[in-house]
Amino acid sequence: MTRNAQAVAALVLALTMTLISPAGARAGIHVKLGPDSSLVQPGDTVTVQLQVYQADSQFNAFDAFIRFDPSRLQFVPASSISQQIGPVMSSACGSFFHQFIPRSDTLEIHLSLLCKNVFVTGPGVIYQVRFRVLDGAGPTEIYLGSGTEFYAAGFFVRPVEALPMELYEGSTASVGAPSSLETTLRLATPRPNPYRGEGPATMRFTLPGPDRVGFVVLDAQGRRVAARAPEDFEAGLHSIAWSDLRLAPGHYVVKMTSPTGLQAARSWVIVR
Repeated sequence: MTRNAQAVAALVLALTMTLISPAGARAGIHVKLGPDSSLVQPGDTVTVQLQVYQADSQFNAFDAFIRFDPSRLQFVPASSISQQIGPVMSSACGSFFHQFIPRSDTLEIHLSLLCKNVFVTGPGVIYQVRFRVLDGAGPTEIYLGSGTEFYAAGFFVRPVEALPMELYEGSTASVGAPSSLETTLRLATPRPNPYRGEGPATMRFTLPGPDRVGFVVLDAQGRRVAARAPEDFEAGLHSIAWSDLRLAPGHYVVKMTSPTGLQAARSWVIVR
């Protein structure tokens, strides 16, 4: 390769890297719908925030597809769709391409910053929508569907790792008390999610009958890295605090087990 060809190749590579990853960025986007989970009653209005929860790669546009169960949740329009733009985006630039399409079970969002050479990163809220809780039994999940992508100057920012939000019917007064609606084993995603290693983590679960329940944490290779000794619980909804967890950043699975053979598992993310 000639010296001129080498110079051209180096320039193309530098320009490409600048567009894909603006200065100081890291690869990938970690996004979640928050808060992680919530106790609600039929008729409640819940604000769901699309959050980039750590400082990852910079971006200036995204497409998001928020999926939900229309038999359990009803989208509540804002008086102006511009109110749905989160502070991370609105504080960076006052000019947007913004398209919002509500469908029966999906909210389709397309948002781009139109200010030249302006990029953003997390942590923070990039979008927010509201739902009304309808009558129904058991938990329901709101999650980011396929087609959700982030972009930097027209280039994909990948991978996009997304965490859902869970809604549970009940109240804090019902924790530990049985309910006629709670007839199956359920395990909520540990809170907070992601967990930053500070303070106790909360495990919320429902039992169909009295049982002896323990917990283990498995790393990405399936190795057990933490365990909580089994305890006796009555039927119903329970919430326990798990302290002194010392886990390295990464993706884990929290598994709940009992001597009766009941099992449930949830993914969990640890960050620093």
